[in-house]
Amino acid sequence: AEGVADLLRLLGPLTGEEVAARSTADPAGWLEMLRDARRIVEVRMAGMSCWAAVEDVARLRDGLGVPIPAGTPEAFTEPVEDPLADLVGRYARTHGPFTTTSGPEKYVVASRPCSAATRRCSSSVKNPPSPSEART
Repeated sequence: AEGVADLLRLLGPLTGEEVAARSTADPAGWLEMLRDARRIVEVRMAGMSCWAAVEDVARLRDGLGVPIPAGTPEAFTEPVEDPLADLVGRYARTHGPFTTTSGPEKYVVASRPCSAATRRCSSSVKNPPSPSEART
């Protein structure tokens, strides 16, 4: 379960299928256990059901308009200074290179804000994790 929690913190929101593709076993039980412990939440992004670390709910709300799931502890709902740059920056570090028109479907945003966020975080992009680091 810790590997799944780390995966969501490292890569950001993932569908159940994306979590399964990066797992060595069926992650359904781990996802349920982490959800019940309120360490992860299930959210809808661009019409897709995704799992996200509870620490990301304010970023998702402020950057993409994703509603905060009921029962989310208030400590995780504080506004985030530049949520879209946080999300795009993490995506760039773990999935780059990409363009503002070829980003992930679940991060559907207007291209102008996405372009601005990409420029803001482009100088902070470091070496992405190796594929083995992104597996549970």
